[in-house]
Amino acid sequence: DEWDDAWRGPLSAALRSRDLPLGQLALQAIGAHRKQDFGLVLREVAGDATRPTAFRVAALQIASGDNKALDEDSFEMLIEPLVTGGSTEGRMQAARALADLRLDRGQFLKLAGLLPAAGPMELPQLLQAFKHAPADGGIAAELLENLQRSPARWSLAGHTLQALFRRFPLPAPEKAAPMISEIMGQAVAKDARVTELEKITAEGEDKPLVTVSEE
Repeated sequence: DEWDDAWRGPLSAALRSRDLPLGQLALQAIGAHRKQDFGLVLREVAGDATRPTAFRVAALQIASGDNKALDEDSFEMLIEPLVTGGSTEGRMQAARALADLRLDRGQFLKLAGLLPAAGPMELPQLLQAFKHAPADGGIAAELLENLQRSPARWSLAGHTLQALFRRFPLPAPEKAAPMISEIMGQAVAKDARVTELEKITAEGEDKPLVTVSEE
């Protein structure tokens, strides 16, 4: 993409601005020129807790790039809503960002420890991150242990979990199999109950309305 270095100063100033729409425009422009080094100012605004979470996460994603591992300070900032029980919006934004970022082994282990507290909305997003994890038995064991403690695990698709654990060496897939079977069994039972309720509802709608006449 065409780039003029004279744009660097105005874009940095716009990004630091408290004018949110202006800052978002600057983020879009910087995102379109990822090869230009805006890492310092992006991490500066990403670390500013007074800014909206969505803005901070977007800045962090651009700063990390496609092939760069996430540094520890940025990782801690990003998981903060998950650790402290932040707003639903903040937790979802953090989970979506983590799904696409490169993490190191220690960060994967720490992320696994957060799964029991994750809700049914953010848990599937957090599991996406583990698709990028190394084929490490220790990570697989920690992932399984914490999923088994997660009340939200029932919201997960069994086939998704099967594919995820197949990425890891044996015996990880075998150890995960009982939990996955239980989740899939619960899903089948739930579908059967829904089908039965729909049938009962349809039969009720087909019956003629009985009226009682007054004598």
